[in-house]
Amino acid sequence: MRYKDLTKEFAEEFLQHKKIRLSTFTRLTEDAAEILATCDSELDLNGLTVISEPVSFHLGKHIRNLNLNRIRNISEKVAFNLGNHFGGLQLNGLEDVSEKSLIELSRQEGPLELNSLRTVTDLVAKAFGDQHIGPLRLENVESLSDAAAYHLGKHKGDLYLRNVKVLSDIAAEHLSKHRWILDLSGLEELSESAASHFASHGNIYFSHIKRIQPGAAHHLRANFRQGFGNELNHITFEIANELSKFDYLSFPNLFDLTPEAAKGLANQFGYLNLDSVETMHDESAKFLSSHLGYLSLNGIKELSDISAFYLSRHEWFLSLKGLPKISEVVANHLGNYCGCLSLDGLKEISDSVANCLSKKNGSLCLDGLTTISDESAYFLSSHIGHLRLDGLVELSDQAATHFARHRGTLVFNSKIKMARKMKNFLRSLKGVCIG
Repeated sequence: MRYKDLTKEFAEEFLQHKKIRLSTFTRLTEDAAEILATCDSELDLNGLTVISEPVSFHLGKHIRNLNLNRIRNISEKVAFNLGNHFGGLQLNGLEDVSEKSLIELSRQEGPLELNSLRTVTDLVAKAFGDQHIGPLRLENVESLSDAAAYHLGKHKGDLYLRNVKVLSDIAAEHLSKHRWILDLSGLEELSESAASHFASHGNIYFSHIKRIQPGAAHHLRANFRQGFGNELNHITFEIANELSKFDYLSFPNLFDLTPEAAKGLANQFGYLNLDSVETMHDESAKFLSSHLGYLSLNGIKELSDISAFYLSRHEWFLSLKGLPKISEVVANHLGNYCGCLSLDGLKEISDSVANCLSKKNGSLCLDGLTTISDESAYFLSSHIGHLRLDGLVELSDQAATHFARHRGTLVFNSKIKMARKMKNFLRSLKGVCIG
C-alpha cells in the first residue's frame, strides 16, 4: 500500500496557516506528530490508516479533539498512549482491538467514540464505568450482559447505546442508575419492569419501541411528559390508554387505527400524529372526535361522510393535508369545525365546496389551491377568521374584489399574479398579507 506521509514540514505549515487538509494524509511521521501535539485546535487525521507507538505517544499529549476514524486496529501500547489523551477522541473505525487495549483507552478523559465495536465484555464495561469520564459512544454494540450493564450504569458521562435492541429487566435496572444522558433509541421492547426502573431517569431516549407492555407507559409518564417516538405498528386499547398520558405522541408505523386504539388515544391532551394511518374507520373517527389538541391525519386520502361528521366535532387543530378532494357533504361537515383546519392537500375545489367551507369560523388553510374561480372567491370571502391561500398563482380582479370584504386575516404569497392596482389595494387593507 502506498502511503502519503504527513511530514514535519507539512505539520509546521499547518500550525502556521491552517490551510493544509490533514485528512488527505494516510501516515504520520513521529516528528510531525510531536509538532501537531502542540496544536490548540481539533486535529482531523481521518486519513490515517496506521499509527505507530511513537506517533501515538505524541498525539496522546494533544488536548483538543482528535479524529482517527480510519484506524482499524491498534496495539496495546498505542492504546495506552491514546488513553493519556485529554479531549474528544474518535476511533470509529476500530474493529480489531483487544480487551486490554480497550481497557487502556478507557483512561481517556473527554468524549470517546468507538462506534464500530459490536461487543463490550464485562471487563471492558467495568473499565469504562470506573475510569472513563465524558460522553461515551458505543453506537454499534448490539447487546449487553447484566454485568456489563451494571458497570456502564456507573459511567460518568453521556452514554450512547443506540443499537441495543433488547435489554433484560436486570440490565435495565442497572442502567437506570446512570445519571447522565442515556440514549437507548434502538431499544425495540419495553417491559413494565424495565419501565419502572427507567422512570426515575430524567435523560433517557427511546425512539424505536415496537413492543410495549400496558403498564410500562404508566411508570414513564411522570418524567416523560413529551412521550417518545416509537415504531409501534399495532396497539391495543390498554396500551393506547396508557400512552395517552403523554403530551406528544407520534406513530410513524401505525397504518391501521382500530376503534379500540382510537378510543384509548382519544383520552390524550396534546399533540397526536397519526400521519401513517391511511384509512379512517368511522368508529375510530367517532372516538377521535373527543380528542383535545393537535390531531394530524395527513395520511388519509379519502374521508367518508360519517367520519367527516365525527371529526368536525374535534376541538383545537385538525390537519387533513392528505385529502386531494372532498365532496360537498364532507365539506359541509368540516365547515362546522370550530378549531384550526388544514386542507392543504386540496388542489382544486368546486364552488359548492367553497360555499360549505366558507361557513367555518376560525383558521382555514387551503395552501394547495393554485387557482380559484370568482364564484368560489365570493363564497370564501364570507369566511370569518384566518384564511390561508398561499398557493394561489393568480387572482382575477373580480376575485380580489370579493376577498376585500373578508373579515379576518387573509394570506397570499408574494408572487401571486394580479393587477398591480388591485394588489396594492389589498395590501392597504387591514389583515391582508401578500408575501
